[in-house]
Amino acid sequence: MVLDSKVVNFDELKAYKKIENEILGDELENFDAACQKMRKFFMTDPKELVNLRAKKRIIELEKENETMANKLQKSIPVHIITYLTICSFIMGASITLLILTYTCDMHLINPYYIICALLISLTLFCTAVAATKDWKEYLSEK
Repeated sequence: MVLDSKVVNFDELKAYKKIENEILGDELENFDAACQKMRKFFMTDPKELVNLRAKKRIIELEKENETMANKLQKSIPVHIITYLTICSFIMGASITLLILTYTCDMHLINPYYIICALLISLTLFCTAVAATKDWKEYLSEK
C-alpha cells in the first residue's frame, strides 16, 4: 500500500507539470519585473531622486511665474490711468483759471464754465479712483 500511494500516473504528472510551468512562468515574469524595478530604485542615488523632484518643482514654479507675468502685463489698467491723468490736467487748468479770474481779474473763460469743468473732472476723477480700487479686487480674485 505504501508503494501504491507513491505511484503517479504519467498523464497526471504531465498535466501537473504543465500547469506548474504556466503558473511559475507568469509569477517569475512578474517577480523578475518587480525585482528589476526594485533594483533600479535602490541603485539610483537618493540625490538624483531629490534632484528629479526639485527639477519638477522648478518647472512648475517657472510655469506659474510665467502665467503671473502674463497676468501682470495684462493687468495694468491703462484706461483708468488715462482718465486719472486727463481729469487731473483738467482740474489743474480749471483751478488755475479760477485763480486768475478772481485774483488777477482776468476773465478768459466764463467762471461758470470753469466751475462746471472743475466739478465734472472732479467727479470723473473720483470715479476713476473707485474703479482703481475695484480693479485691485478684480486682480486679487484671479
